[in-house]
Amino acid sequence: MDKIKEYAKLAQEILGNNTAYAHDKKMISDIFKVSDIDNFEKIKLRLTIIDSYYSTQMSKRLFGIEEIAKEIETINDKDLSEMFLNFLKNPDKEEYILKLFNLKFGCNKVGKKIKTAPSLISKYAYFLTNFKFPIYDSLAKISYDMLQKKYSDMKLEKLENNDIKGYFNKIKNLNEITGINDYDVLDNFLWLYGKLTQGSFSLILKKENYLELVNSITFKSRDSRGQDLEISQYIKSNLNNKKLSEIFSH
Repeated sequence: MDKIKEYAKLAQEILGNNTAYAHDKKMISDIFKVSDIDNFEKIKLRLTIIDSYYSTQMSKRLFGIEEIAKEIETINDKDLSEMFLNFLKNPDKEEYILKLFNLKFGCNKVGKKIKTAPSLISKYAYFLTNFKFPIYDSLAKISYDMLQKKYSDMKLEKLENNDIKGYFNKIKNLNEITGINDYDVLDNFLWLYGKLTQGSFSLILKKENYLELVNSITFKSRDSRGQDLEISQYIKSNLNNKKLSEIFSH
């Protein structure tokens, strides 16, 4: 438990060290402070920026962002923030938030609604509550699954597909049993852990450090995913802890 807590603190230090991740996070936070525009347009702007920087893919659905903004525009920020926080405490008593996570937003080109938007909505809640709400996304799930397998003594329950309530309950449990007790720190850790295992370093390293790293690699793959795997393998095979520390700290 202590080791995971230590890793989580280190992850926050790394991501806060003048990275693109830190700059993007600050910019989105600043957008949430803008108040002198129409409420619908304000919410739509926030959702659009989050979708753009976090690649939640909502922009690929027709009318998706507009529909989410329309759904929540009548609730002021303070009340909606409290509703999200109450949902964490007792999902069954905050029916509106559970409904929000399970609603389908946007449609495909033939006008059919096919998907919910938990990733974008959870990120909106994360910023709205000043980082007191956990993020739902693929990297968090990948990291959780790895922790569940690696640290069997924690007795983490397995994540189930399409179980929104279960996901947040299990992330809440992870936050508590590790002693992290901070969703911002926990999110940084899960995000970075997932990124490192995927070999995706563009938002983690400064430009010059990233270029120094990839210029040392003779890439064989032509697709992005394959190149990420080659970066990950190169680091495992060629860089010791001291060299990795230098890359992340400068």
